[in-house]
Amino acid sequence: MVPATVKENWKEKYNQFFPGKRIKVLYGWDSIKYYDPDEWDVFIMNYDILPPFVEETTTTYFQAGQKRKRTNRKIKVALQEFASVPFEMIILDEVQKIASEKAKTYHAVKYLTKEIPYILGLSATPIENKTADFFNILNITRPDLFPNRWKFKNRYCGPQKGWKGRLEFKGSSNTKELYGILTENLMIGHKLEDVWDEIPEKTRDIIPIKLSSEKHYKRMEKEIDDLIKSGEKGLSLQKFEMLKQIVYDEKKADCFNFIDDLLTKFNKILIFCNHTKVIEDIEERYGEAVVKINGQTKVKDRQKIIKRFNTVKKVKICACNTKAAGTGTDGLQDNCQVAVVLELPWTPAAIDQLEGRLMRIGQKNHVLIYYLLGMRTVEIDILEILDGKRKNIDKVMTGEEVKEEDLLLELIKKEE
Repeated sequence: MVPATVKENWKEKYNQFFPGKRIKVLYGWDSIKYYDPDEWDVFIMNYDILPPFVEETTTTYFQAGQKRKRTNRKIKVALQEFASVPFEMIILDEVQKIASEKAKTYHAVKYLTKEIPYILGLSATPIENKTADFFNILNITRPDLFPNRWKFKNRYCGPQKGWKGRLEFKGSSNTKELYGILTENLMIGHKLEDVWDEIPEKTRDIIPIKLSSEKHYKRMEKEIDDLIKSGEKGLSLQKFEMLKQIVYDEKKADCFNFIDDLLTKFNKILIFCNHTKVIEDIEERYGEAVVKINGQTKVKDRQKIIKRFNTVKKVKICACNTKAAGTGTDGLQDNCQVAVVLELPWTPAAIDQLEGRLMRIGQKNHVLIYYLLGMRTVEIDILEILDGKRKNIDKVMTGEEVKEEDLLLELIKKEE
């Protein structure tokens, strides 16, 4: 079970290490119905195939005088039949894909794995944002150790009263105990330096950019302050996203000047961003010197794009949507050592993934990551928080006690 972008790569590597095995790659949810399990030794499928096999209905009920909703899920017959195949093992690559407890993908994987004796999850970033994200992975791999979500959250996720007095699980607690259970029973972790003999240096550099005009930014900032004071948390988060876009518009000219200078020193650079408009701006400015990987990039075209970036001399830039070019993208490190981040993502795992496009086996040069951030803006706050949260996740994975808060709450505190 893998991200769609690496299905063919898995097939290639499996053939390399286990020649002679009969491998079936499944494309599209309908393909799961048409196969003879006796004809194949290995099935490779992507997570995106699974959601259509889970039917959801909603039931309304009342508890303590309050109206509540319950989601009921039913697995379709086709997936039931597929799960009845006596698989000996399942490998879940980028296992953090099942982190959301409400996602159909998680419930389909849970059903599919319940009779499989050996379950192996792989990930460089198993916790994407907070410890609570970890439960689904642990529950599927070792349900005997982690059978109950509520108990896990109360013990290991730093429960605190939050919005309107509701209990929230956005932190970490008893991390040494959790780490001990993980390392003794189910988790094998390696640092990059453990598996890479000649790991290159990496330098992160924050480049402060002065906004061309602060008037629009200050107006939006005041709107957010007013929303925070009125208790409109959800709407204030939307406004924060708008604030980030305003920062990009006001810093764009200087950012491109910086990139122009980089292109006089380096033959290839990656540019990471979140919005289609930013990639369009990059294409408009640099024309044929740009290739792109975004949400519309087809799986079969991805390696062609990477090959063109690596081999065509006039192609200098690969413009990357951070999410689309994150997990499962390999080869950009072959001829590139520089990345520019124009827009920050919201999770520390996304930061690690974008930096990981260059910090991979095959990289022979000193890696440079430039974060072009608006001076005295929300971007500086976000980066500081993301970096802190990433370090906290690292501490969870090594068993140290940490205190972690919600990203939005920390932003609000900084605004206050």
